[in-house]
Amino acid sequence: MSDVDQPAGGYLGTPAAGRLTDNVNGDYPDAFFMQSPNEEGVGRTRETQSVEVTLHHDFSERLRSRAVLAYTTTERDDQSIVGFLGEDERTLSRLQVGNVSDSDAYQVYVDLAGEFTTGAVHHEFSAGAEYFDSTFNNLQTRYNVSPIDLYDPVYNAVLLPENQTRNLSSELETETVGVFIQDKMTLAERFHLIAGTRYAEIESGNTGSKDSQSDWPTMFGVVWDASDSVSLFANRSESFVPRSGTTANMRAFPPESSVQYEAGAKFGLLQTYLTGTVSLFRVEKPDVLTPDLDNPGFAVPLGEVMTEGLEVSVSGNLLPNWSVFASYAYMTSDVESNDPGLDGNDLRYAPKNTVSLASGYQLSSGPLHGLVITGSIQYAGERFLDAANTLEAPSFTRVDVGLTYPVSEQIEVSLVGKNVTDAEIYSGYGANNVDINPPATVMGGLRVSF
Repeated sequence: MSDVDQPAGGYLGTPAAGRLTDNVNGDYPDAFFMQSPNEEGVGRTRETQSVEVTLHHDFSERLRSRAVLAYTTTERDDQSIVGFLGEDERTLSRLQVGNVSDSDAYQVYVDLAGEFTTGAVHHEFSAGAEYFDSTFNNLQTRYNVSPIDLYDPVYNAVLLPENQTRNLSSELETETVGVFIQDKMTLAERFHLIAGTRYAEIESGNTGSKDSQSDWPTMFGVVWDASDSVSLFANRSESFVPRSGTTANMRAFPPESSVQYEAGAKFGLLQTYLTGTVSLFRVEKPDVLTPDLDNPGFAVPLGEVMTEGLEVSVSGNLLPNWSVFASYAYMTSDVESNDPGLDGNDLRYAPKNTVSLASGYQLSSGPLHGLVITGSIQYAGERFLDAANTLEAPSFTRVDVGLTYPVSEQIEVSLVGKNVTDAEIYSGYGANNVDINPPATVMGGLRVSF
């Protein structure tokens, strides 16, 4: 069970002009918010309850089965105020957008896994079936509320019933039935073939208007253990999964399909506990969605997106109690759209260069025996915040640190510092609005097990 209760927050962010781009009136105060954090009737609450039962059974040392039954129910109430900058670049017309929803999801998953040998070929296989059913009900309301001045805000979001601009209820149902089989074949000890397929039938839509599609996504891979410390690999895999959300006129989207190609090498660094991976990848998605800027909370088709790049990573232990991880990725993206304004653009939120460094050290002796010290650094290069590629966010470097100490076998305390250097990290909804990720934050935690 979980409950989340957040204060007021406008999920369309604040104007880019005066924060990330120029404004004729200058930069507005960093403390500006779309509405007072204490604004009555505005905020976000979520209550989730879930139960999951997993059953395991070993028929023998070489044959085992598993069954998973799960149920999740969620109730959510989001009431946010969003703003649209006027021609004077200081007056925001505002809209209160409310989404009250509930959802129920059922999942059943059964598989059978094992291994056997036929001649010189050793097989490790898995096969199974799955069923997923979900219902999502939502009531969206919109009201015009009083405007606000970026440079001299007066937080009085007057809500008038006669200013209601939308009151729309919807129900989205999704049902998935699938079966799958996969086999890893080992030939001559150092050569491995992996092949699998999955049949999936996905039905989604509103009551009385449902669309059913089916597909046979496949995967195929090859691994060659060139030596005891170096393996070369290549694979191709397809996916076919349901999508959430609808268009503004409440039409459900068809399932998302994609194809991924990857090739590279995995290696162990001599005389260390470290392993590394170098890979080239390419991902093709024929029908990607993007937020509908004219209708908050909905989506519209963007077009076909292709991403490709290089990734290098190293992970493991420098010492038994000192873990490290480092990665670098270079990625390019390209959008093919029927919209001339979007065709040929980069995918939003897709920096060309990213770097991640992380480390953890556990004290093995002394009065603070068991204390774990962690730290991480994340770098991301420039990236576009909108599909039209008109708003570009600068690069950022984020630093997180943490301490975790086991007081006893049952009690653990932690202290975590996020974005400790207070880096400005931007995300966005469109060309005119940006979100600034949380500043330096320190959180404490207590974990008790019994």
